[in-house]
Amino acid sequence: MILKFASILTLFSIVLSQITEIYEITNLPTSNPSFINSQIQTLSDELYRLNLQINNLFTSVSNDSTLCQQVHNLSIQTNKLLNISLVDLKNRVTNSSNTYNTLIPTLSNYITKVKCMSNSGCIPSHSTTPQPPLITTTLTSINNDSTCNNLLINNSKILNKKIETVNCNWNLLTISGKKYTLSLQSFIVQGNASIIVHDNLKNKDVITLNNSIENPITIDSNGYNYNISITSDNTLSGVKFEIDYQQLDVCDVNTCSNNGTCIVDPDNMPKCMCTGCWMGSNNCQKKYNPCDTYLKCKTVDGNNNPTGNTCKPLETVDKCVAQCYCKGSNTAKPYCL
Repeated sequence: MILKFASILTLFSIVLSQITEIYEITNLPTSNPSFINSQIQTLSDELYRLNLQINNLFTSVSNDSTLCQQVHNLSIQTNKLLNISLVDLKNRVTNSSNTYNTLIPTLSNYITKVKCMSNSGCIPSHSTTPQPPLITTTLTSINNDSTCNNLLINNSKILNKKIETVNCNWNLLTISGKKYTLSLQSFIVQGNASIIVHDNLKNKDVITLNNSIENPITIDSNGYNYNISITSDNTLSGVKFEIDYQQLDVCDVNTCSNNGTCIVDPDNMPKCMCTGCWMGSNNCQKKYNPCDTYLKCKTVDGNNNPTGNTCKPLETVDKCVAQCYCKGSNTAKPYCL
C-alpha cells in the first residue's frame, strides 16, 4: 500500500514538473487543461497555414516562374555589384590615395613657392659683398710661374697681361636675386686659342670665340651662374685677355613705381607686384580700368544703346575690381540683370 502510494506520488511529481514547464514556455494557466489544449490546437493550425504559405511561396518562385527569373537576375546583378564594381571602386580609391600621397610633397613645395612669390618674400636680403669665382683648374703658362688664381684681380676682373698658353676654367657663381654683368674688354689670340662663356641658368653659350676682338663684348642677361673656359691647343698658342665682371641686385635695375614691390621670378628676372589698379607689365607706371573688359554690368543693350547701368572701378591697396550700379542705383552689385 505504501509502495503504491509512493508510485502515485512520483507520477504526480512528474506531471507537476511537466505542467510547470508548459507554463514557463507558454505562459498559459496550468489550472485549465482544456484551455491549454485549445491553445495548442490553435497554434498547430497556425503552423499548418504557415507551412502552406511557405509551400505556395516556393511554388511561386519555382524554376519555371517569372518571379524566380527576376530573383535570379537580381542575384546576378547584386553579385556583380559586390564582386566587380565594388572591387573596382576600391582599387580606384586605393590608386587615387597612392597618387595623392605621392603628389603631396610636390604640391606642398609648389604651394610654398606660390605663397613666397605672392608675398614678395622669395628673395631674402643678402650681403652686398660679391662672392669670388670658384677656380676649377690651374693655368699652364710658358714660364710656369702663374696659376689661374693669379689671374683674378680684386674679385672684379680676370686679367692676363701677356700672350701665353692658358688653360683655365672658372665658375662665376652667386645666388638667385643677384646677377652678373660680364664684359670681355679685350681678347688677343696667337695660334689656336679660344674662350667660351656658358650661362648655366639658361644652358647656352653667350660668348664663343677663337679669334681676336676689336671692341668689348658685354653680357647682361640676369645670369648668376657662368662657366668661363679659356684653352690653348699647344705651347705655340696663347692668349692675352681682360674680363670684367660686376655683381648687382636684380631688383636694383628695375624700380617699381607707385609703391610697387620688386620680386624675382624663377628665371631670375625682376617682376613688379603693383598696388591697386597699377599694371606690373609697365613697372606700375600705368593704370588699367577693369570696367573696360567687364561685361556683367550690361551698360549697353544688344543695339549698343545705353541701359542706364554704369560700371565703376573699386581700387584698394591689394585689389582692383569692377562694380555695377544698376538703373541709377547707388548700391554696388557684381552684375546687373
